[in-house]
Amino acid sequence: MTHTLSNFQLFPCHRHSFINPTNPKDYVCIKLGLGSTDPLLEKRVQLLLMMQISKNTDLQVLPPPKYISSELLAFVRVFNMNAQQLEHWINSERAMDLLHIDCALETTLESKTWQYLQTRLMLLLRVFPTTLEVDEEQLAAYKKGELYLCYVEAMVLEYRVLEKRVLAAALDYAKQRVKT
Repeated sequence: MTHTLSNFQLFPCHRHSFINPTNPKDYVCIKLGLGSTDPLLEKRVQLLLMMQISKNTDLQVLPPPKYISSELLAFVRVFNMNAQQLEHWINSERAMDLLHIDCALETTLESKTWQYLQTRLMLLLRVFPTTLEVDEEQLAAYKKGELYLCYVEAMVLEYRVLEKRVLAAALDYAKQRVKT
């Protein structure tokens, strides 16, 4: 099962009549892109292409224990770099290290990266008309027979809960990384 968040709507890829809530290959897809008015656009694009990442792309928020895909992390790092940092990494033989969680970076860049991810994940969760807690209560009531939902409504609710759980777990992880 794959969850995607596109234009702030849920578009699940679903071919079977069941949902696996513990699918380790599950993810939430978010769209990110570089602005055409960015004065450092050319350098950002150059560095991203070195890692085979497009300047406008869909990136993955993953379930625990990964949380953030390496491509998402690298994209956000590049997005938050200043001119000097971009130049350093473009000229480095170790540019692919930006894809790794334990890449040695300046503290300010790493803080900006995790703060950006934290903010972005909070915004994605706020787009939903209900909270995770409300959806989980409704799902529990449905499973106990206390709430009537047609089959499709129940599946959409379960998808929404799973998507919010992935985003919420990644948000908690980003918050922890900001503190470190």
